[in-house]
Amino acid sequence: MLINTFLHIPGVGEHIEKKLCKHGIFCWEDFLTNPQAYKLSGVKYDHICRYVLDSKENMDNIYFFKTLMPYKHYWRLFKEFEHKTAYLDIETTGLYGKQDDITVIGIYDGDKTQSFVH
Repeated sequence: MLINTFLHIPGVGEHIEKKLCKHGIFCWEDFLTNPQAYKLSGVKYDHICRYVLDSKENMDNIYFFKTLMPYKHYWRLFKEFEHKTAYLDIETTGLYGKQDDITVIGIYDGDKTQSFVH
């Protein structure tokens, strides 16, 4: 998923990403090798190229992408970083602060699940 998006690059939004797809550019490698990439308008080729190369070098650095990726697209980070991710789910009796209790805490580390029940 991650190598198929350009949304973490400053100045690249969904409109430009769709434009790239329309020209057969579906991943970072396509961008670097497809001559159509030069025909971008609005954002310079060199700017995107620099970020694509930096992205390739930072494939093991979630913080590089987290600081650049719009929040609603964090899901794109999952596949590359699932081995470094823990999922936490907390269930309560309600939303009233001091009157409520935590009833269940669930943790999944990508391998096993643990549940803690009150």
